[in-house]
Amino acid sequence: MTVRPLVMFTLAFVAGVLAAAFSGWLVWIGVAAMAGMSGMLLLTRRAIWLPYALYTAVGLVGSLDYSLHIRTAASDVSLSAPCLIKLTGVVDSDPEILQHDPDSRPSTAHLILQATQAELSPSLANPQGGTSAVSGNVEIRLRLSTNLQDTDVSRSVPRYGDTIQVVGKLELPSGPRNPGGFDYRTYLTHQGIHATLFAIRAADWHIITESGQDSNPFLTLAYRLRQSVLRHARTGFTPERAAVLSGILLGDRANLPADLREDFERTGTTHILATAGLHVGLVMALLLGLFRGLRLSRRPALIATLLCLTLYIPMTGERVAMTRATIMALVYLGGVLFERDPYLPNTLSLAALILLVGNPQSLFDAGFQLSFGIVITVALLMPLLQRLHKNISEEAAPPGKVRSIKRFILDLFLIALAAQIGALPLVAYYFHSIPVVGVVANLLIVPIVLPILAFGFVATALATVAPILSVPLDKALDYLLAYIVTMTHALSAPNWASIPVGEFSPLLVVIAYALLWGGAWYFARPKEREPGETL
Repeated sequence: MTVRPLVMFTLAFVAGVLAAAFSGWLVWIGVAAMAGMSGMLLLTRRAIWLPYALYTAVGLVGSLDYSLHIRTAASDVSLSAPCLIKLTGVVDSDPEILQHDPDSRPSTAHLILQATQAELSPSLANPQGGTSAVSGNVEIRLRLSTNLQDTDVSRSVPRYGDTIQVVGKLELPSGPRNPGGFDYRTYLTHQGIHATLFAIRAADWHIITESGQDSNPFLTLAYRLRQSVLRHARTGFTPERAAVLSGILLGDRANLPADLREDFERTGTTHILATAGLHVGLVMALLLGLFRGLRLSRRPALIATLLCLTLYIPMTGERVAMTRATIMALVYLGGVLFERDPYLPNTLSLAALILLVGNPQSLFDAGFQLSFGIVITVALLMPLLQRLHKNISEEAAPPGKVRSIKRFILDLFLIALAAQIGALPLVAYYFHSIPVVGVVANLLIVPIVLPILAFGFVATALATVAPILSVPLDKALDYLLAYIVTMTHALSAPNWASIPVGEFSPLLVVIAYALLWGGAWYFARPKEREPGETL
């Protein structure tokens, strides 16, 4: 077995998920191969069969895990859709508040309900109707009272852990409206959600009991902190800038105006609103600086940073990219804490394995694929780009701060370039466009994210104590947010800022990454010395 088998275990698990998703007979081939290798291991007692048997076993576990996740229980409430229903359940997410346009009063709240009981109206699927115990997750949209003030929002919507009752029409999620369009049904299915329900009037739902002892206190704390940040953004800035701030701090893009959302997509800067690796790295650096500034010694500062990063995952909605980046950061900090050098392939593999074991359907999500595709590409391309960096850095340059600034700008440019290259095949496949101005836009916009993260969280904390304390930071934030909005609009304005592309086979995406990663690995690997060459 290899010295570092975690990469192979992850690849085997992925292979098992793919086999179960696309071809059941491949799973049976795996079972037969597992039996054959186990028999050979027992008969010959040769260790050569052991790793292959273990990899096959892990692949079969992946197939089993996928099969279990796609099963729909007989009691799942989605099997009754479509029908009129009175549904009781426990709120299993932090509500996402959608606001009126142009004012800032709440309109609807989106949340996930863990169904427990349903009272069905007679339908073709269930002629008798009646009340019964049910299971399954349902995406709920609740109409909120429109006369509520922003300060009352946190008390006008359900919270995580509350038991609520909703009346409305239970429906199956809609599929893509246009060929190649966004498939909302598949998106929800990958999250284990098979039905939706919309409460048309504010009177169609009510809270039965508030969050109780059964709710997770860790998640409760994270969601309360999240709502504090969103409330501060909503009350301190214009709706457009509040939406950008909420996206940068927490990945909440629910209230981002459609034209601005399109401009972010055209410029390839949507990732700054998606709380992924960039945000985790910056938040980690800010936390380490904060705790060291508070005179904490190295070990307590690392432990406190680990705890805060763990809390940041549910605050940002437990997105795949965020979870992946946080796991990698935790492994890195754990390595520093125990004086071990983290090994990037193992760190990536561990993050992928944790995500896939929890939900193997994540493998087919664009967010999962983009997250790992970009990181792998950056890791493979950076050695090549760093050679260019070294050559440029060795040119004559003024000493001191000017040279340091030059290196910093060049580093940003090279990372932005590698990230854009890594995202390009998948962006073209899923979004049918190529952002031509992506590298320039990221170079101009990404450096502003760090002060926004720092000022945004500190301003929220100060406003919790006394709103007047956050005014200076809010002013600075307003200028920074105005810069991002203005720059995004300006860079997306030319017709050539983004080139549209048609639909194409996913096989081309696989071939593109194979060529990209294979070429990067080949040219970046250490060169063998010629015979007679001395050290």
